[in-house]
Amino acid sequence: MSKKIDLAVIGKVKRIQGNKGELRILVLSDFPERFSYLKWVYLVDPNNFGRTDIDVCPTDVEGVRWDKEDAIIKFKGIDERADAFNYRKFLIAIPAEERVELPEDVYYIDEIEGLNVFTESGELLGNVDYVMTTGGVDVYVIRKGNSELMIPAKKEFIISVNISEKKMIVKLPEGLQEIYKNGAK
Repeated sequence: MSKKIDLAVIGKVKRIQGNKGELRILVLSDFPERFSYLKWVYLVDPNNFGRTDIDVCPTDVEGVRWDKEDAIIKFKGIDERADAFNYRKFLIAIPAEERVELPEDVYYIDEIEGLNVFTESGELLGNVDYVMTTGGVDVYVIRKGNSELMIPAKKEFIISVNISEKKMIVKLPEGLQEIYKNGAK
């Protein structure tokens, strides 16, 4: 029986691997070791991800092996190349509550996106439209109307994050608020 569930994406099918139904997976998790002990996952069509009007069913994992940074996964019931062809570009997802627990003051990107962002004085700057991953310090892209503001995800600028209240309080780098206000006009 299938049910609707809050999912977290941990990988994406890159392509078919060989003739036995294996799929080559681009790992999208900071915890790639999790793939080695997966028992089942959700295979989700990216066109349907996030929709609440469809049902998803778990798919059993028969085996995982590695090729450099890619996971090669064999799923139960996907036994031939033709079967695997149907899953090209599909997302590999797990229930969100099964994500690895993060240290204090560290958040998943999907927890940050959508937060309302306020200055220390209570002024609404907008909401986090997306997180730009740079290879170094992430950057929060805050949007309000047509205005966009980018704030480095560093403790010196992020005063507090409250996921349950969907609220972030920031201390803008010197001069940035004036530039933002002038650009927002």
